[in-house]
Amino acid sequence: MTFAGVIKRIGITVALAVSGISHAYLYIHGHRHIPTIGTAFVAQASVSFAVAALILVGGPAWLRWVAAMLAGGSLVRIRVVTHRRAVGGLPGRGSARSRVRPDSFWGIVATR
Repeated sequence: MTFAGVIKRIGITVALAVSGISHAYLYIHGHRHIPTIGTAFVAQASVSFAVAALILVGGPAWLRWVAAMLAGGSLVRIRVVTHRRAVGGLPGRGSARSRVRPDSFWGIVATR
């Protein structure tokens, strides 16, 4: 493996670990009481940590695609939650915008 490949692997691992930490933090500090959302947050944190560990120790290349799907899924979910209009035929939730900080979307983008 080349030096650039190792750096890329470490970068992906750090991004996934940050995502896992943020989802675990949000789960512990309030989201665990929301029936479906709490479970989704703990699942996202668990899968992020597992994939990060596998990529770091030299897992197969297709795990990088799994990491990209995890990151994309997080961005899509925060986009749906923070906007009022319907997405993909699902009705939008107008009150959700007031509960989510406007800079949370950019915080996720910055960690990806």
